[in-house]
Amino acid sequence: MMMDAFHLNLWAVLVAGIINMVVGSVWYMPAVFGTIWMREIGMKPGAPMGDGMAKSYGITFIGALVMGYVTSLIIHYAGATTVAEGLKVGLWLWLGFAVTIPLNDVVFGKKTVTLYSLNAAYYLVVILLTSMMLAVWR
Repeated sequence: MMMDAFHLNLWAVLVAGIINMVVGSVWYMPAVFGTIWMREIGMKPGAPMGDGMAKSYGITFIGALVMGYVTSLIIHYAGATTVAEGLKVGLWLWLGFAVTIPLNDVVFGKKTVTLYSLNAAYYLVVILLTSMMLAVWR
């Protein structure tokens, strides 16, 4: 089966990556969920994040762009063109991947349910926002 070509809106993918980073910046602020996140990963509040933060953010942004690109493909193949359709596709993406894959970290990696839930909720917000935006901005 050959996948049909479609016009990829690079601006929309870039904005999806930016949305991902902005939501993460707010979500993991100490005033929001950052203190809980730090506790769950064993980091002391106020402790320096260490060298290489630019590299960490760079890698994270590349991942956000890939996520936006793949979401754009899935939105296209699902035929989603409205906010409601984007929301529906995003919810299925979140449930099928963002909820299930990290579950192994809880079961086998000894990560806490709190950390899992915090990260899963973050991805719910990011995937829903970007899916809705990508559905209408083609």
